[in-house]
Amino acid sequence: MANDSLEALIAHCNALLGRLYRHLVQHKLHEEADEIEDISHDFHHITTQYNDDVRRRDQALTHLQQDLSVERLSRQDLESENRRHVFEMEDRDLEIARLQKRIDARDEALRDLAQENEFALQDQTRENARAIWDLVEGNKISLAAAARAAYLEGQQQGAEKVYERERWLRELQISSEAQAPPLLPPELRRALVLGKKEDIFQSPHSSHPLVLHHAALFGELEIARHVLSQQHIDPNTTCSILGASDHRLGGVTPMHLALGAQQKQMLQLLFDSGGSVHLPPPQQSRHGGSRKTSAAPPMWLVSRRWLDLVGEKDVGGVLEGLKNLGWDPHAVLSHHRQKGELQTMRSLARRDLCDRPELQREVLRFLDRW
Repeated sequence: MANDSLEALIAHCNALLGRLYRHLVQHKLHEEADEIEDISHDFHHITTQYNDDVRRRDQALTHLQQDLSVERLSRQDLESENRRHVFEMEDRDLEIARLQKRIDARDEALRDLAQENEFALQDQTRENARAIWDLVEGNKISLAAAARAAYLEGQQQGAEKVYERERWLRELQISSEAQAPPLLPPELRRALVLGKKEDIFQSPHSSHPLVLHHAALFGELEIARHVLSQQHIDPNTTCSILGASDHRLGGVTPMHLALGAQQKQMLQLLFDSGGSVHLPPPQQSRHGGSRKTSAAPPMWLVSRRWLDLVGEKDVGGVLEGLKNLGWDPHAVLSHHRQKGELQTMRSLARRDLCDRPELQREVLRFLDRW
C-alpha cells in the first residue's frame, strides 16, 4: 500500500511539474511574441520615417533642379537679350550713319536745286493768283486780301509741296524696269513735282511707264486717270526704287507706292482700274541676277523709314481701305517665311512704332480686330 501511494504521489508530482513547465513555456512564448511585435512595430515606424525622409529629399532635389533650370533659362534669356540689344545698337549706329550721309547728300542736292525751284514756285504762284483773282472778280474777297493770300499760298504752301516731293524722289530714286528710258524726261518730272496737270496731258511723253508711279506716289488722281485711260498702260507695271539698305528693290507697282505714301483714294482708283493688292512683293536685287524676297508693301505702312518719309497721314484709313479691297493679311509672304502678313505687321508695329505710341495703339487695335 505504501509503495502504491508513493508511486501515485510521484506521478502526481510529475504531472504537476509538466503542467508548470508547459505554463512557463507558454508564458515565455507570449513574452517573445510581444517582443517580436514591438520590434515589428518599431521596424515599421523606422521604415515609414525613412521613406518619408527619402521622399522629402527627392522632392527637395526636384525643386532644386527646377530652380536651376529656371535660373539657367533666365540666364540664357538675359544673354540673348543682351546680344539683341548689342546688335540693335550696332544696327542703329549704322542706320544713323547712313541717314546722316543721306541728309548731307540731300542738303547739297537741294541747295543745287534751289534756283530751279525758285522759278517753279513763281509759276505756281501765278497759277494760285489766277484762282484767287476769280474770287476778286466775283466780289467775294478784297483785292488786298487776294494779293496777300496769293503771295502766302504760292510762297509757303507751294514751297512745302515742292520740297516734300523732291525729298521723296531723292529718297526713293524711282527707275523704270520696262523697255523705256530708265528716268523721266526732266520737264515731265518737274511738271509732276509741281502738279501741273496740263503740261503732263500735253506732253508727248505722258505714256512713259513712270508717270503712273509718280502720280500714285503723289496722290495725283487726275494724272493717274489720264495715264490709265491709255489702252496700253498696265496698272501693275513695275519699277525699281532704292530700298532701306541701299539695295535696289525691283517689281514695285503703282499700288505699292500708293500704299507706302498712304494715298487711300489712289489705291481705290488703281484697284478699280485692274491694280492688284495680291501681287508678289518687290524683289531685292544683288549682283545682277540673284534675287531674294523682301518685305511686302503693306509692311511699309508701319515701317520707320516710310513713316519718316511721308508722315502719319492716314495709316488707319489705308488699312481699312486694304481690308475693303480684299487684301488677305493671313497670306504667307513667301516660302522663306512662316508668318503671314498680319502677324508680321503686328511684330513690326510693336518694334518700329515705340516712338509713336498713339499710332502704335491705333494699328494694333485695328490688326487685333481683323
